[in-house]
Amino acid sequence: MPACGPPLYKSVYSCKVREDHWKVRNKKMNALCKKVCEPKERTCLSSTRLPPIPPCKKFGVVPTCCQDFIKLNVVKAVRQVARKPAMRLVDDRVGNVKNWCSSGLPRVFVFGENFGKIPCYLDDIKQELYCQDQKAKAQMKSKEGNMQQSCRHLDPIEREAILCGLKKNWEEIFRQFQSLPLLIDNVGKINKKSDFEKQLKSLEKDIQLIERHDHIFVADTCNSFYLA
Repeated sequence: MPACGPPLYKSVYSCKVREDHWKVRNKKMNALCKKVCEPKERTCLSSTRLPPIPPCKKFGVVPTCCQDFIKLNVVKAVRQVARKPAMRLVDDRVGNVKNWCSSGLPRVFVFGENFGKIPCYLDDIKQELYCQDQKAKAQMKSKEGNMQQSCRHLDPIEREAILCGLKKNWEEIFRQFQSLPLLIDNVGKINKKSDFEKQLKSLEKDIQLIERHDHIFVADTCNSFYLA
């Protein structure tokens, strides 16, 4: 058997404290119920401040601007063409469905309207390039015409005289070139020999050019000539 301890302490004012607590609680509950149950004044929805609702007969006939959308929708649904079912494709044993148009099997591009035709922008580019080519050719022809007008034809006698003069110059320079010593041991002799070689090459080139062409046009203003 457990040992008996001292008796439990009980205050003398416990009953009074409990009564005071319930009194205060009851007062708060009564005040809250009064606030909830009190009716509010109807200021916004009072019929005295709002005008009366007009009767339906005031308008008479319904205005013609108003449309019966329900009837219009019914007529539209009746006259509408039936929707075609989408073309589908099943290519496996499980039964997975794919769209036929986006599968790549139909030859959409081959049977298209623009298949095998040159695009319009390429035609425009070709036309533009052709016009530029024609303009360039016309400019070149006009320049050649202007140059031919300012040029004169070289006479055969004058041509032979120029050719003979070039050959004489070549013979003179070749004679000087042969008169050089065999031993070239300084810078001056080397430079002199290279100058003679350059002059001989230039004269040979001019002689071959004049001999190759029979008709030569000379422009005295621009110091140039044209061959034909």
